[in-house]
Amino acid sequence: MGNLSLWILMLCVSLLCLGHGLSASLVSVEANAAEFGTDVTGFVMAGYSAGLLISTFVTPRLVKSVGHVRTFSGLASIVSTAVLLFPLWVDPIFWFVLRLISGLCVSGMYIVCESWLNTASSNKNRGQMLSVYMIVTYGALGAVIGFMMWIWFSVMVVLLGAELNAEIEHQTARDSTTGPELPLGARGAVMADNVGRAFHIGKFKDQAIDDGRRQVQRVRGILRR
Repeated sequence: MGNLSLWILMLCVSLLCLGHGLSASLVSVEANAAEFGTDVTGFVMAGYSAGLLISTFVTPRLVKSVGHVRTFSGLASIVSTAVLLFPLWVDPIFWFVLRLISGLCVSGMYIVCESWLNTASSNKNRGQMLSVYMIVTYGALGAVIGFMMWIWFSVMVVLLGAELNAEIEHQTARDSTTGPELPLGARGAVMADNVGRAFHIGKFKDQAIDDGRRQVQRVRGILRR
């Protein structure tokens, strides 16, 4: 697999998978932020699958008419433009059409890549080429999932630290805000202006003892029967 053009094709496939994975996740998140609703968001996201279906009829004809290179370049240009158009008009129908175009183009690019590899390979190295192609494809998609998991973990750590800091300020009457010392209620901060309830371990200890005694009495009553 020493052909440089095929390695460049593999690089394009990896970038395609990275971009497609991130854009699809972003569209669903933004649809939720725009309060489309569950049904409408599902309708918008289903446009991609409709584009996949249409692409199975359109892409083979394009490849036969203008070749692999022109088809791949044209589809890549169209899907890049479609992704940039999402913020211009927040409308479910408009987004559905853009998702349909994205599905058509992305599926077409996959078809072109696989057809290109199949044509450029021989019976001896076809299996090797397709194996590398699948590794690149799923490796890029896995990188997208790993990236989103890393973002989620980072956000959770920040939120946990913020919650811990807020509760620490909530449990002391000392002014923890910046600037001169101010009394409770005049600090301009919810947590620093309100002292949390004290934690009395003795109360919970007595409650646990009472619960234990009731359980013992219940067991004794069962045994006496």
